[in-house]
Amino acid sequence: MKEFLEIWAEAFPEAVAQRRGVEVSWAPAEELPGTAGALAVEVRWDGAWQGRCILLGAWPQVARLMGETPAGGKKAAAPDAEAAERWRQWVEETLQEMRIPAQPECVELVERPRGLPLAPYALRAGEETVLLALAVEVKTEADTPEGAGAASSEGMGTGHPNLDLLLDIEVDVSLRFGSRELAIRELLTTGPGDVLELDRTIHDPVDLVVGDKIVARGEVVLVNGNFGLRVTDVAEPRKCLESVRCLF
Repeated sequence: MKEFLEIWAEAFPEAVAQRRGVEVSWAPAEELPGTAGALAVEVRWDGAWQGRCILLGAWPQVARLMGETPAGGKKAAAPDAEAAERWRQWVEETLQEMRIPAQPECVELVERPRGLPLAPYALRAGEETVLLALAVEVKTEADTPEGAGAASSEGMGTGHPNLDLLLDIEVDVSLRFGSRELAIRELLTTGPGDVLELDRTIHDPVDLVVGDKIVARGEVVLVNGNFGLRVTDVAEPRKCLESVRCLF
């Protein structure tokens, strides 16, 4: 999946730049596209790449990206079926311009994904800035040892039928900003207004915890007015499964 993200981050803005004739950049953002007028396109591979990615944008931003509404012009209406199909075609045509190892077998409109992590990005095309989101479940040759036939546990299953039974189990996750040891006397005398210093600076990553296991680390972001976590490091799949096992 890392290989896919690296290729996408270079090839997608390059293809958009060719189509729009303007300078284009692609970078992580702090918020997701709005839910109103959200349009999601699923891109699926079944060959050298196996899996899918979902590109999500919100009308009228994607309309401006396609050049349907001039910058600063009248706000586009909510998308109808024809507008949604034009967005799908635009994504498909952009993919054809991208320098990627394998073209997808399917590009289709889907519902906004639920339960699938979405990573927010900002696409800057000339004077336009469009918020997009990307969800990825793609396995490339670099993701698994050479000759491995089973999909990895990174989005494509574990390759083990018994472990696959765990994948739909819901678990509670929490963010840990830091910790410290307190004597019971200190704890009992703690009151409103007291400040407890933790063992971590504001620049250190926070932990994503399942049970008593750290499964990922990242930085805190705001997503539509709520706290979120932009993941920067992820534990090995086996360690993640061990964190689930410790709950039972």
